[in-house]
Amino acid sequence: MSVKKQFGSFDELLESSELPVLVDFYAPWCGPCQLMTKILDKVSETMKDKVQIVKINTDNYPDLASQYKVYALPTLVLFKNGEPVDRFEGVIQADKLCDRLAVHACRHRCSLRRLCRRFRPCPDQQGCHRLEYGQRA
Repeated sequence: MSVKKQFGSFDELLESSELPVLVDFYAPWCGPCQLMTKILDKVSETMKDKVQIVKINTDNYPDLASQYKVYALPTLVLFKNGEPVDRFEGVIQADKLCDRLAVHACRHRCSLRRLCRRFRPCPDQQGCHRLEYGQRA
């Protein structure tokens, strides 16, 4: 389930989030992007309160797509503390995406982050929020 919310700028969105932000760069005409919508719904359920998921339509925001070198769709970019820390291109299955996100969402020391990579769920893993960037309610 997604929540529509409008932000003044993309930087404001990144700065206002205390959680890592997973940005789904997509286009409505992109078939694989439509597949990712259902996958991101599953990820959202699995990782609530740990990762914020934001969808950005590259047709509406081509400058953002260019700034983050989005040349293929779908492209997912994970931001932590306002900086990109991981990137995924193409369709990725929910369990594999959760495993990769858990490493960045885990607030424990490095040894536990290694555990998060190997075993799911991490003791600190609870879920994420989905937002629609730039959409009008």
